[in-house]
Amino acid sequence: MIVEEGMSPQEGPEDELTLPQIVARETAVRVVLFNAQDEILLQGVNVPGKPEFFITPGGRLEGDGEILLEAAKREIEEETGFKEFDITTKAPVFTGSHVMHKSKGLVEMTEHFFVARLSSDEDQIDESKLQLTEEEQALFTGQKWFKLEELESPDLIFVPINLREFAQACLRGQHIPEVDFSDPPQFSP
Repeated sequence: MIVEEGMSPQEGPEDELTLPQIVARETAVRVVLFNAQDEILLQGVNVPGKPEFFITPGGRLEGDGEILLEAAKREIEEETGFKEFDITTKAPVFTGSHVMHKSKGLVEMTEHFFVARLSSDEDQIDESKLQLTEEEQALFTGQKWFKLEELESPDLIFVPINLREFAQACLRGQHIPEVDFSDPPQFSP
């Protein structure tokens, strides 16, 4: 791990400098959700100090013993309001870890990606059906269906940064490339 600008190293034994420590480890699911037109649903996110970026629906596991597949179903229902969908993979198609800066400090997040498809042609999001936490309400700027070619836009930021390649592989049932969790260039100071 690299000490980033704005982060201060911590004093270690005998005044040696050490890197900031991970204060928590969390597990989350993410869902690459397609509609009948093979568009992918993404959520806009606005984190203070960063430009807006787009992610797939998902979130942390809740409670002791929640299994990944059930968490993926719950996250689709909570964050999109959709009830009619099929998770096309019973196990994650990819699992990766990265370190996030959160208010409590550095958190190592392990994310498990699933693929799902709406089982009806109805893909309009009814905001009254969303079950967002206060944190999500504060961060999310809305949801939009994207055509895969729109994921090439230089004016928009997608996380992970290779989301287009990842989504194409999911859609075509091809080998899933490694997800690139590195920060988009637009996040650099």
